Amino acid sequence: MPNPSKIKKSVDVAKLLNSLGFDNEFDYQTGLLKFVHPDLEIQFLTPALGRGKDGPYEIRKLNINAEGLRYMTLLRDYIFHMIYNDITIWLPEPEAYIIHKILISQNRKKIAKKDKDLMAAKNIGELCMRFENHGNRLKSIFSEMPKRWQKQTLVILKKVSPELYSFLHD
Repeated sequence: MPNPSKIKKSVDVAKLLNSLGFDNEFDYQTGLLKFVHPDLEIQFLTPALGRGKDGPYEIRKLNINAEGLRYMTLLRDYIFHMIYNDITIWLPEPEAYIIHKILISQNRKKIAKKDKDLMAAKNIGELCMRFENHGNRLKSIFSEMPKRWQKQTLVILKKVSPELYSFLHD
């Protein structure tokens, strides 16, 4: 969600989702609220900037809270849209998603989640390399990142995918 502080209109998203058949599920350990439906689960995310914070970010104008995640700017800044049943859906570019998964993996406390992130990034990244337009886009996004993020990404890729490491390192 880009810049929650700049939301101008108040909308009760929780009430709207409840009217669509979603149930509220509150996690007492994290303080996060997610919305659960038999076909879909929704949890809101926002960039964690600066030192971040331990608990969720309250977005009062939408009557929700959001988990702050590092490196979310990658998913926010590199997006494309699709139209499905007259609804515009904004999604992160696969190439930005790959790098995001690599970077957040280092902060995962649960090994299973870390491994899942790295496997997804490796598989999608190695597929993207095989298509010139996606490979070029991956290199472009990588080169636009802060140098510190580039170094972190390469350190992880050297262990996880020598193929992707070589592709981005040259």
